[in-house]
Amino acid sequence: MRRSDIAAMVIISCASVFHITACVMPGWWVVDDSYRGSPNTTAYFGIWVKEVCHNGDCVKSPSDRTGEKAWLIGVMASETISLCLFIFAAVSNGILLVRKTGVWLRRLYVVLVSGGGTFILFGILIFVKKKAGLRRTSSLETDGTIGWPLILATVAGLLGLLDGVFVACCIARAHHIKKYNQECIVEEPKAGRPSSVVYSIGE
Repeated sequence: MRRSDIAAMVIISCASVFHITACVMPGWWVVDDSYRGSPNTTAYFGIWVKEVCHNGDCVKSPSDRTGEKAWLIGVMASETISLCLFIFAAVSNGILLVRKTGVWLRRLYVVLVSGGGTFILFGILIFVKKKAGLRRTSSLETDGTIGWPLILATVAGLLGLLDGVFVACCIARAHHIKKYNQECIVEEPKAGRPSSVVYSIGE
C-alpha cells in the first residue's frame, strides 16, 4: 500500500496548505460599498482578521468576537481543531511511509483526516449561516458575497473527507486480498495435469 500512502500524503498536504491559507486570509465574507454606509469602501471579513479598504487604502484589524459576534469563537475553535487533526494525520502517514506496514495506523489516519475535514465544513456552515443572512441580524456583514478564502477552506474540508474515503477503500481492498489468499491455496501443476485450486473448508 506504499503508493496509496504516498497519494494520501499528497492529498493531506494540499488540504493543509489550503486550510492554513484560508484561515489566515480575510475575505471569507466581502461587503462592497456598504460598510457603515461609506461609498468606495470594501470590507473583507475573515476568522481572525478583517480588512477595510477605502479608496485603495486598506486597514487590517482583529476580528470582533464580542457581543452578537461571539459565535466567531466557535468557528475559530472548529478550524483550529481541524488543523491539529490534519497535522496528527500527516505525522501518522509519515510513520507509515517509513515502516511500510501498520493497519492500525492507517485506520487512525482515516479517523484523523476525516475528522479534520468534518470540523472544517462544520465551521464553514456556522460562518455561512451567520454571515449570509440565513439568520438575520443587524450586522452589516450579513449583506455581501462569499470570498475565495471561504471557497478554499471548503475545498480543504472536502479533500480531507476524500482522503479518508480513499484510504478506507485501500484498507478494505487490502483486507479482501489477504483474506482471499488465506482461503485459496494454489497447487503447482503436476505432469500431465492442469493446475488446481483447493479451497479451504467452509468457503
